[in-house]
Amino acid sequence: MNKYIILLICILADFTLVAQYKYIEVNTLNTSLVLCVNQQHNLYLLHYGSKIKNPEQLLVEKPQLYEAYPAFGFYTEFHQPFSMTQSDGNMSARWQYVSHEQQKLNKDITHTIVKMKDEHYPVRLEINYLSYLNED
Repeated sequence: MNKYIILLICILADFTLVAQYKYIEVNTLNTSLVLCVNQQHNLYLLHYGSKIKNPEQLLVEKPQLYEAYPAFGFYTEFHQPFSMTQSDGNMSARWQYVSHEQQKLNKDITHTIVKMKDEHYPVRLEINYLSYLNED
């Protein structure tokens, strides 16, 4: 009986972890870029590689999460994608997720827009992805 209770607790813990995140998928014919957003509005790169059918399953495996757009180039494969200098001379930005939208431009092309804002400065950012569903 205790085995079943422990198993149920483990399953619920994994479900709770998965339910905390919102997912943004950008797919091509054979690849997926999966971003996830936690409850604190931080945007993370969850997966980039072979096509994924169920992004929630990626979190069950408890991967290392990397900020999708860090304030500086910290990870070897994910360098700072852009830079800016604030009016007070500060060169860092702490981006927070605001929203995203996806629209099909035609049967092959999907346009994804991820809207972000800086945590401390009145700066907003829109990140645009065009994905071609029949190409890689």
